[in-house]
Amino acid sequence: MSATKLHFKAKSVGAAKVRFYGRMGPLGEDEKQRVAYHLGKNLGATSFCSILPANEEHPEAWYKVVDFEPGESKHAEAVVLKQPGQCCIFTSRDCPIVTISDMTSGLVGAAHVGWRSLRKPTSDCPSCDAGVIENLMAAMGHPYGENLVVYVTGGISAKHLVLERELLEPFWQKFGHDVSPDPEHRTLDLFRVIRRICVRYGVRKDRILSDGICTFETEWAGSKRANREGSNWTYVIKYW
Repeated sequence: MSATKLHFKAKSVGAAKVRFYGRMGPLGEDEKQRVAYHLGKNLGATSFCSILPANEEHPEAWYKVVDFEPGESKHAEAVVLKQPGQCCIFTSRDCPIVTISDMTSGLVGAAHVGWRSLRKPTSDCPSCDAGVIENLMAAMGHPYGENLVVYVTGGISAKHLVLERELLEPFWQKFGHDVSPDPEHRTLDLFRVIRRICVRYGVRKDRILSDGICTFETEWAGSKRANREGSNWTYVIKYW
């Protein structure tokens, strides 16, 4: 690894350290797992759990929050870290990773958040749904919003995320039309949606932060929509 130049973005967020690495490859392979754990140990982690995103082969993982289990690889969307040294490693391409740190309890929640996992539609009320962030807040015990700091890393910017109108309309109903900076071209701002959800939980706007990376425009980041191979890895480590 010492001969390989790694591109990354790092941030300390309350009780968590977050580090986003660009274009590291698939995490499910044994050799990649060894590399991932080696990097994590250098960051101060003592136990690891790999979170692989939900997909068509693992539909049960959408919106799912799992318990931290050392050495396990799980298809899920979120996890809660309770003990110092615990580290979850996410793979993503254009979907951001959201870290929620409770400054009082020290609990750290982390989630892989794409447009699909932000809302779970229901037949009777498309805008009354709950997605992965709501599920993560519940798994953290519905913490008091004033105690939380939120950090978003590694997502695609709104102008490159274009969805069909029928997919956007429930977001407009629930969060307002301004979550689409360019409604005519059917764009969606994931960070703005994430921020709206967190504010509704009482999180202060000045404590909802973003690294500003756009995976589409950042050459060293993997991006499905920009046709750049190589999954990004995001480490979230609880350090106190």
